[in-house]
Order: sequence, then C-alpha cells, then structure tokens
Amino acid sequence: MVLARDRLGEKPLFYGWQGNAFLFGSELKALTAHPSWHGEIDRDALALFMRYGYVPLPHLNLARGDARLPGSYLTISFDTPVAVLPAPTFYWRAREVAVAGVRKDLDDITAADELDRLLRCSVAGQMVADVPLGAFLSGGVDSSTIVALMQQQSRRPVRSFSIGFAESDYDEAVHAKAVAAHLGTDHTELYVSPADALAVVSDLPEMLDEPFGDSSQIPTYLVAAMARRHVTVSLSGDGGDELFGGYNRYFWGRAFWRRIGPLPRRCANWPAAESTRSHPRDGIGLDDACRTGCANRRSAIACTSWPMSLT
Repeated sequence: MVLARDRLGEKPLFYGWQGNAFLFGSELKALTAHPSWHGEIDRDALALFMRYGYVPLPHLNLARGDARLPGSYLTISFDTPVAVLPAPTFYWRAREVAVAGVRKDLDDITAADELDRLLRCSVAGQMVADVPLGAFLSGGVDSSTIVALMQQQSRRPVRSFSIGFAESDYDEAVHAKAVAAHLGTDHTELYVSPADALAVVSDLPEMLDEPFGDSSQIPTYLVAAMARRHVTVSLSGDGGDELFGGYNRYFWGRAFWRRIGPLPRRCANWPAAESTRSHPRDGIGLDDACRTGCANRRSAIACTSWPMSLT
C-alpha cells in the first residue's frame, strides 16, 4: 500500500500505528473511531506546541505514533514489522524548488512584473470552479491582493465577505468595505458580538480534530459560515504580510535594530548564542532574537512579537 500527500500538505493525511493496527485517514476523527486507538500524547511535541503554536519537525504530531508529512509518500506492506513506521520518500521539497528558481538577472521592475504575472496566473487557476465562488476580504495585504486580482480577471463583481466587531481596535470591516468599494465587488459584511465568538469555542474540537494555535480560527469560522450561505468556494490570502511587509513588527524591528544593533554583535560569543539557530514561526521573544547568530539576528528581531516582547 502506498500513501502519498500533496506537495504543501493542503489535503490532510494522518497515519500511524496504534497497537497492532496501522491506521490512516483524511481526518484524525476517523483514526480515533478505531478500537485500537488509545490516544497517547507525545509530551515533547506538546511542549513544542505550547512554545511555538504548532509542532515543528522532527516531531510529527501531538498524538504519538501519528504522522503527516507533506510532499512525500511511503510504502507499507504485510511484511512491515508492527510499530515500525516506514521512512517517507520526499518527491518535492520547497527549499530545493526555491533555490532552483532563484534568478539573479532580475532588476526591480522585471522582478515586480514577474511577481505580478505569477500572482495573476495562480489566482486565475484557483478561480476555475463549477460552483459559486467568492473571497474573504479583511482589507489587509493578503485578502486585498487576492480580491483585486480576482476582480481584475472577472466579468462581473466578485462576491466578497467580511465580518466586523463593535470593538474598534479589532474591527477590520471598515477597511474591507473601503477596498470592496474601490474594487467594485459585491460585498457582504456581518457584525458579530463577543457572544457569537464564544459560541464557536465549544465546537472547535469537533471541527479541527486537534489544537490549532491561532486565535484567528474563530473569526475565520464566522466569516466562512456567513459566506457559505451565498457561495460554495471562497478564496483567501495568506503570507502576503510576510512577503510585502504588512506587519508593524517590520517597521518596529528596523527602528529597534538601529538602536541596539551593535549590542547583540558584542554579545555574539555568549554561551547562549547559537550561530545556526532558526525560529519556526513568528512570536519568538526578544531575548531569543538577540541570542541568535549574526547571520540570523536581524531577521529574528524583525520576527519577534511586537510590542509585547518589550514589556
């Protein structure tokens, strides 16, 4: 039997030994329904999850013996010993593709044009659907870029959806509405209350199978539930803030580095310094950022949590 997963892990795949049974499925709930499931927690993975908000490699998941690696496949047969998990074979690696795709002959204008072309092609491919299509719109870098490219390639107004909150500090509906008006989308918004958000919490374990360390899961569910009444598929953006400097921390990080840049360099030989340390996600503490090696320190400081790490 061969189990394979897509390149970036968009489609779920869970597998692993539970006792004498090798279980696999597209949802963790399917595995937990099997009589052999015993639900042992990998406490090392749990500690990493509590630290970073997700489980980084080489740990595979919170449940011991359960695995799910993207861009790979594995083969298991009747001869495979019980409790032995075959090593996956990677048919695709993001780092290799990125390195192979680097072009050094691009000037700024050519690079921007090529990025625009790639984004257009990607969005156009995602818009091919035989069901009603829409998009989530928050007014930020991610979703605004996606919706703008959708509207540019659509003959009629794109259906866009956003949610808002009465608390002005968290309300993005105003920005979304402005973007929708500028682009000419068919926009729908819904204002939700704290009670609406709290009502979602009890349903999260059934929806997500396992902990998900991002509070945005609640507003994402609310906007998805609202959009589902109008469309079947919705596009959303992710990663635009990292690519295009959408987070305030990049501005704060640059200003902070100018002030304290020489200090970390003088401290580079401290025992705590690690020349090859990498940080699996944003949200690291400022103390961690200052202890990274020289090559990574500036980007680490830019990726630290702002402004909470200063308090």
